[in-house]
Amino acid sequence: MNFLLRHALDGGGVASLHLDAQAKTYAQVLLDMDIPVPEGLLPDS
Repeated sequence: MNFLLRHALDGGGVASLHLDAQAKTYAQVLLDMDIPVPEGLLPDS
């Protein structure tokens, strides 16, 4: 997946779509987020 975060750094950071340190930081934040999943979508145990 590719995410484009417009205006996320107030115009700072690298002004291109190439991978950079800020993108890696955002990826880590996304990996650490808890996402609520409705019970009906969970697999049966």
